[in-house]
Amino acid sequence: REHVERHIKASGSQYSIAKAAGIDPIGLSRWRRGEREITLDTAGRLALALGLDLQPTKNKSAKIDK
Repeated sequence: REHVERHIKASGSQYSIAKAAGIDPIGLSRWRRGEREITLDTAGRLALALGLDLQPTKNKSAKIDK
């Protein structure tokens, strides 16, 4: 989440990041507010749109690398 927040602050547009990732901007907003979770697929789309890589960790959660 911190990477998405940083990119939104830098670009000024949650909408453009959501569109670049091919996801619903309202869904992204709800995730940012902690109202919903996102799927691994959505996390991967966001990572790709932001130029990041998802890396698995030992506890089976995703880690985002620059």
